[in-house]
Amino acid sequence: MGHGNQKANLRKLCDGLENIVVIEAVADNQYSALLSAADLLLVNERSTQMEMSLPSKLTSYLHSERPVLAAVPKGGATWKFLDGIAELVEAGKPSLLARAIEDLRQDPEKRKQLASKGLEFARRNLDAEIGRRNYLDWVNSLIQSKRG
Repeated sequence: MGHGNQKANLRKLCDGLENIVVIEAVADNQYSALLSAADLLLVNERSTQMEMSLPSKLTSYLHSERPVLAAVPKGGATWKFLDGIAELVEAGKPSLLARAIEDLRQDPEKRKQLASKGLEFARRNLDAEIGRRNYLDWVNSLIQSKRG
């Protein structure tokens, strides 16, 4: 099934629902504003996806200062990456996902804490300069281990 069919099916499923809006893809310069307008950001992976896909939208999600809910394989790479900074539910369990959404909807303090934790993590770990420095440190450690 192509993306066009998936979008049409999603639109049909959401028809008449006032709290869900399906929109077209946006230009890169509008993406941050779109994320900032959301109440909650969802990462939804297949239950068999144990590795992270790169590049990942998680960097943008965490920098957006919005709470993140992740329906991902328990013990997989995304679960491990987001543990402690996002609300996690096991992938492939829609009733758990629905319950987590409802629980977060009713708990503004928890949403605020998740948003803050995600932003703090992104600032400490996902900044381009920090990534460059960590990479160079790693390369230097390889060079030093070859010399020693």
